[in-house]
Amino acid sequence: MNKNFTFFILAVITLLYTAQNISAVEYHFVELGTLGGTESDARDINNSGRVVGSSYTVDAKFSHAFLYQSGIMTDLGVLPGGNSSYANGINDAGQIVGSSNTQNNTAAFIYESGTMQNLTASMPDIVHSFANQINNTGQIVGYVYSTTDWYAYIHESGILTDLGGNAFNAYGINDFGQVVGVTTNTASQTRGFVYDSGTITELGTLGGNTSNAHGINNAGQIVGDAETSSGDFHAYLCVMGMLSDLGTLGGAYSSANDINESGQIVGLSEVAPSDYHAFLYENGIMKDLNDFIDPSLDFTALFAYSINDRGDIVGQGINSDGFRRGFVLYAVPEPATIILSLIGAVSLFIKRRMK
Repeated sequence: MNKNFTFFILAVITLLYTAQNISAVEYHFVELGTLGGTESDARDINNSGRVVGSSYTVDAKFSHAFLYQSGIMTDLGVLPGGNSSYANGINDAGQIVGSSNTQNNTAAFIYESGTMQNLTASMPDIVHSFANQINNTGQIVGYVYSTTDWYAYIHESGILTDLGGNAFNAYGINDFGQVVGVTTNTASQTRGFVYDSGTITELGTLGGNTSNAHGINNAGQIVGDAETSSGDFHAYLCVMGMLSDLGTLGGAYSSANDINESGQIVGLSEVAPSDYHAFLYENGIMKDLNDFIDPSLDFTALFAYSINDRGDIVGQGINSDGFRRGFVLYAVPEPATIILSLIGAVSLFIKRRMK
């Protein structure tokens, strides 16, 4: 091994050692634009980083569903006869669900291949329908008002099925078809539920009477909010039927909206009375998302609605002009990941030199 090569190796080792002591930015923040109006809202993000939500259009009277990807926000339009639409969920295939008004009602839609389709157009007993989420197998959940009832549903292969019982809204679904939402029990109390293979199981609380279930991952971990013994509502994580209080950012209220496959949780919390901030909960710690946003941008993240498996987060906040805007926090690979890649490259180089 010659001197130049030795110096090269020492320089690389020094660089790697130094890199471990440099704090990298953990998130790249992007404030989303609008469809010509003043405000927007980001509701879901898939594992390709495609974002859906809604935005006011140029006339500032109506909201339209949008798809945001590669820095471009695309208007998804409305159902025939309508003027407003809202996108709530997107799967990894790019199928989007939400709701749009029509000439006569509000209807759940699926948007795919450039076309928005009314999910309940052929169901005359459905008065209004709403779609909240779609999984990677194309199953859709939400709720409907029929001519006789109000109930949570799962939609698959053109068939809409009542989840049964007193379930009145379905918020989330994983890739195994497990559904979470809210129901009313025999004591007329609102409770979160999980639906699995045709059976609804009511979730508990954190000591109070009420709970709500908003999201579920493929491990069956559920998040939402529940009443405590003191009457406050706190975000929770439910594993194997047991609810754990996630606490707050200092205020009395918090609520969890989504959980990814790594167990990272996002939602909102009071930091002071009626002052809400978006949060990320990981490794047993609730973190204020505003700590990851450059203060000079004067943007306050209020709500976090979704987190994908890369750790990218979407939600809504208030910008420097006082308008509510959707945002994305793109996760940046940790320094350790980069360092391990460099070490691997250097090791391969050394092996080749020694041959």
